[in-house]
Amino acid sequence: GALVFVREGTYRLHPPRRGEIVAVRPPSLGGKTFVKRVVGLPRERVRVGMREWKLGDGEFFLLGDRPEHSMDSQIFGPVTREELIGSVRLRVWPWRVFRHERTEEGRPWGNGLCVETSA
Repeated sequence: GALVFVREGTYRLHPPRRGEIVAVRPPSLGGKTFVKRVVGLPRERVRVGMREWKLGDGEFFLLGDRPEHSMDSQIFGPVTREELIGSVRLRVWPWRVFRHERTEEGRPWGNGLCVETSA
């Protein structure tokens, strides 16, 4: 696992943005915390491969940076704003990937995996 600094309460000030890296605790997974990237925003349709999800008001779709091998919204479904702990600001462990995290618009996910969103 990674050691990250999370800015808790980030989403009381503004909604999550596409591409942002977030810490999330989906209740369906027994309180475990995951670090994922926001790819789908409320009221959008998200298609990953042959599967499609329609997001409701206040729902977000999250993917790992290697979604073909990731425990993410493809498995636990969309998450609500309340399930988001905050934005990940800094990754400090493992040392070889120590870096400041930032939003990356248009970033490809996985090994050529196609992720489409539409309103």
